Amino acid sequence: MLLRIRSPKDFGAGLLYGGFGLTAILMAWDFGMGSASRMGPGYFPTALGALLLRPAGLVPALVALILVGASASARFRLEWRASLLMLALIAFCALVFVKGLGLPLSLLGPWVTR
Repeated sequence: MLLRIRSPKDFGAGLLYGGFGLTAILMAWDFGMGSASRMGPGYFPTALGALLLRPAGLVPALVALILVGASASARFRLEWRASLLMLALIAFCALVFVKGLGLPLSLLGPWVTR
């Protein structure tokens, strides 16, 4: 049985995304996960992506990621410019990943829509 690629463009895009994912995994290989009491640099993004993305949706997960990540800085203040940039980043991510790439991510999950 011969393997026939029906859509070379989709196959190439899949290889490209797989390469990006593999590169990200290799770059973060040394990031320690840690534990809940002593979190490493890989703990929060992994936990947020696995625990919050499906039940809350892409938009609330990005809001939590941005706000909690930014609050780690001693100079963090929630100003109108920072809020505007956060909204622009969320809109960009929604357009690129959900609309542009067609990934099956819900913008608002069951926790928000109930």
